[in-house]
Amino acid sequence: MSSTSSGLGYYDFFARGKQASSDWDNPIGRPRAEDMRSGKLGQLHRDVFDHHHLPESIPHYVGKLIVQERDHSRIIALDNLTDYYLNSDLPVDAPIYESADLNADDEIRAGENKITSDEFFSIVTDIPFSAEGVQYGKLGGNRVTYLFGSVGTGKTFLCARLIAKLQRSPQDADGFTVVPIRVCFESLSRSKIFDIGVDEGEVGKGFYAHLLAEIDKHTARIHKGAIASPEISKQWTEQQVYAAIQKHLVRLAEQHLRVFLIFDNIDGFHYRYSRIIFFDEKYQAFLKKLNRNIVKLCNSVTDEALLGNAGLCCLVVARENVARDFIPSLADPDRQIFEDHRTFWLGEVDPKKIIESRYKLLDVAAKAIVRHGLTISGTGPRTFEDALVIIREKILSSASDVTEGLGVIWGMCHHGHRSLVDFLSKLKINYYLHREIHERLLGDSPHYLERLYITNMKRRYAQSKNHFPNLFLCDSWINPENISEGVQCDHYHSYWLKYLILKFVLEKEVRNVPVTGQEVINFFVNTLAYEDRFVRICLGSLCMVTESRCLEMDGPRDVAPTDRRLMLTSRGRILIDGAQRRNRNPYCFELSYLQLVTDDFWLALPKWALDEIFVEANLSYTFELGKRYQAGVSEYLSKKIFAAITFLRVLEASWDYEEKRCGDDSLLKPFKPDFSTIFDQLENLIVALITKGFSGTIRHEGRSIAPEDVRSFFNKVRNDKTFSEFFEAVWKSRCKVLSPE
Repeated sequence: MSSTSSGLGYYDFFARGKQASSDWDNPIGRPRAEDMRSGKLGQLHRDVFDHHHLPESIPHYVGKLIVQERDHSRIIALDNLTDYYLNSDLPVDAPIYESADLNADDEIRAGENKITSDEFFSIVTDIPFSAEGVQYGKLGGNRVTYLFGSVGTGKTFLCARLIAKLQRSPQDADGFTVVPIRVCFESLSRSKIFDIGVDEGEVGKGFYAHLLAEIDKHTARIHKGAIASPEISKQWTEQQVYAAIQKHLVRLAEQHLRVFLIFDNIDGFHYRYSRIIFFDEKYQAFLKKLNRNIVKLCNSVTDEALLGNAGLCCLVVARENVARDFIPSLADPDRQIFEDHRTFWLGEVDPKKIIESRYKLLDVAAKAIVRHGLTISGTGPRTFEDALVIIREKILSSASDVTEGLGVIWGMCHHGHRSLVDFLSKLKINYYLHREIHERLLGDSPHYLERLYITNMKRRYAQSKNHFPNLFLCDSWINPENISEGVQCDHYHSYWLKYLILKFVLEKEVRNVPVTGQEVINFFVNTLAYEDRFVRICLGSLCMVTESRCLEMDGPRDVAPTDRRLMLTSRGRILIDGAQRRNRNPYCFELSYLQLVTDDFWLALPKWALDEIFVEANLSYTFELGKRYQAGVSEYLSKKIFAAITFLRVLEASWDYEEKRCGDDSLLKPFKPDFSTIFDQLENLIVALITKGFSGTIRHEGRSIAPEDVRSFFNKVRNDKTFSEFFEAVWKSRCKVLSPE
């Protein structure tokens, strides 16, 4: 570790908390059900909110739900619920528009050709060849369509419904059996098994061998007698691979089988690159890899010299703001790959309607249970229907208010409907037991749900889990992915760079002035004197779908990421815009958020305050009952209240340091938080907590505290010069953040 002229380095001033337990990985436990049947009803709620992405048609279900009383874990099988839901009229269809203009905004697109899901299904699966051509071994050109949409709008779910429909009615009007095969590129990139181009590999022989294996597996379920695919040799050329695949597809067509390929989440490769997308050299390397792989794959099914003459139906699915990156064609950069094919866009759906559709499924399940004559023992509502009405009304009411409860969660979700449904599934609500927990989670206070969402149902929070951002973690060295990409740099300490970037974009949006990534970089590097690579890292982190998703890029395909427009997401706005909050306070300064981010073991804290801020406390009490809950929440708040206050004071003191590193305090004045109001609101909230719900149970330094003790602590902390003197010493040392010890 290098030292400065004062002889002190960064880690002489700062330290990080130790990850001494498994609280960051362990989920918050739930109380055990008093009997097996009531426990299975809790599991049923979880299954109803499953993603239902993998339909497997099971003949004996035939459109009904079957109660399985002898099963030890589920009262109705998950695949039974999936099969029923996907083939019913319960799901809410997102609006589908046909549009060839990739850069059209939502208003223009909404005025274009709107179609139903059935019309969409018919278009994308329409046979691309004539039956007469099969006998001559010529299937003709492929039918390739594209489906784009925002994150979590239901693209994969729409594909699942299409597959389910084909599994029920696989024959087309010409007597061919359609074999749907979904290839999820996000899953393949995570598995790193196949050479699909997400690392050093290519979309090549390994990928096509996997594709042929999938074709074999799915055709074997339909066709009596195996139709074995060719085994791809490592010595084959690409042309030999394409020829072998085409020949195999002809053989299938001779047996009246035709393949329908769904290339889903084809932008999954993009997630890991968005962190470094604002480094020009990294973006150029990314484009080359993109062209060698994803663009090449799309071209292979459109180019008649490759696989474009195989009589395939192929649906390519991706997020719209990422799709622009893989549109240029290798063969002709001026031609879009879907020039001769049809392009569709998926619109938004009210999240309340998504939740309602799942509860309609639960209604059907409840009726099936009643018809079966199953009774439930234990305390709670007398019948399943009674409990269902109670919980449904509470959840739908919670989802209706954008400033409270599930309405806030929806705004925080980084994967849209997918995140919301996943969160409700993890709640695993048990209707019969633990009504106390229902009232706690779905009552007047939204804080329980917010904490559960931010931690992803874990006992403690960490940004390294890639679920919700720590806005005050600005460090180019701490994330090992930065180091592996070689983008890290030495830089002055900052808690504020991410916050300032979001405030800068917000200020532009308020004035209706578009702002690009390059403008952000120029302002923070040239005007505020932040380190160039440090700014690019933080900006990329804020754009990451899997980590932050506080910003999104928008712009035409021929524009580099740095020149595309930046826009705040609802999550980014909630974090820093007090106008969107119930108490007019940015969420990043609320107790719910501060008490969680202080658990982050990546966050560097003043050494002398480390034990006061990084305290041993977790959320395991959340699902406890009665006295155990009261004891647990009191112990948690006794530690976390004072940790949050101390950390907020650290943030306030560090603002002066931030102004000094920028060289001119007037430059940051438009973005400065109103610390007096923030402290006052936090103080009033904590006093109200102690007065109304935790009188005599919150302790500090070994004794119970009263409201006047809280006010005294606030006054003491705010007037403690140790905080400002610390950051003055840090600035005088001119030390920079280096590689962690």
